[in-house]
Amino acid sequence: MKKNKTMKKLVLVIFILFFCLLCLLLALQKFENQENIKVSTEGMVHIEEKPENPEEVMEKYESTHIDKSEEDNIIYATLAKDLYNEDGSSNEKFVKDLVDDLKPFYENEDFSIIDKNRKITIDADYDQESETYDIIINGVEEFYDNTDGKDYVAVQDSEIVKGTNFTVREYFLNKLEVHDGYFSQIASELGEGTELDNGYTSYKDGLIKIRTVDTGAVRNIIYDSSYETYYTNQIKNGMSLKEIEEYEPKHDFGSVEEGYLGYRQFSFYIFFYPEEVSVYSYAYRENEKFEWILSEYLEDGDLEQFVDRIKKKWKVYDKLEYNPETQSAYILISTRGVEIDIKNNNPKGVKLYSNYYFTDYTRQLVKNGKISFEANTDLVNEVEKERRNSD
Repeated sequence: MKKNKTMKKLVLVIFILFFCLLCLLLALQKFENQENIKVSTEGMVHIEEKPENPEEVMEKYESTHIDKSEEDNIIYATLAKDLYNEDGSSNEKFVKDLVDDLKPFYENEDFSIIDKNRKITIDADYDQESETYDIIINGVEEFYDNTDGKDYVAVQDSEIVKGTNFTVREYFLNKLEVHDGYFSQIASELGEGTELDNGYTSYKDGLIKIRTVDTGAVRNIIYDSSYETYYTNQIKNGMSLKEIEEYEPKHDFGSVEEGYLGYRQFSFYIFFYPEEVSVYSYAYRENEKFEWILSEYLEDGDLEQFVDRIKKKWKVYDKLEYNPETQSAYILISTRGVEIDIKNNNPKGVKLYSNYYFTDYTRQLVKNGKISFEANTDLVNEVEKERRNSD
């Protein structure tokens, strides 16, 4: 009896296992035969069936194919993703996978993907010798090795700097504003000056110090706190920082705790300290001449001509040095947000700051890694910090 019961149990267990195995095999077969859709960790839909044309490839990558090209091997499209995400992380895998899936339709020929809205051109160039494709993005080889995601995103969102909304009434500043900052317009009223070792000239018994640049424009004017004048209708020289902040609470730099308040007004940068007030002439406008000079340099790589053109055509620089033997140059144009520190004729030494007036051209240069970018730094504020630290 016991043997019979044991045999029955064993048969039952074997039957259950066989049934489970059969169900599993049927499920696997059904899984393989159906048109299955999987979702990757990046959230992109992958269709297991191979696309039959470029349009289906773009659909697979949730992008739109725009058939407007009369040229062979050019795909106009609206891509689902930018080259970098909003947090600066790379979309290199998206680009590479897209190109890989398009390759079979071009039979070892060059082809391009162009997204006009995002200003993206992806060239897939076929190398006959290695029988491989090189991906060139916006004319840049090894794009993701030569660009910075944070700069790419930051420059895209850069906006025209908004000035502090108060009216300056100080006498000399008003005259400089009207006459494009030229010292000659106030020289006779300041009287004879005394040249100082730090590049400034002292006037009115040291109560006013002025630094000019080669063009004769005033770059920085410093008022001693004992000089009697008003800067606005409410703010006069000698006021405490707390009093100034009560009248103008929206300062752009510094704080009462840091010992200074900085304001970026429409025509001036004004920095208030307990013992002095430092002012820089300011003009926030497009830099068409500079951008033309820069474009020529990036095209021909002639550093000597680049420096010479800035000296002759764009005379707003604070400092200009050039060494032809080492192919190096240092040019500072603080109020325009430009610092050029080129060594070995490397154009990446051209650096634009947050107070630069960006155009589509210069935004694209930063996004393509052609020049450098300091997204969160105002160059005039940096120059002022350096002046204070050197005193």
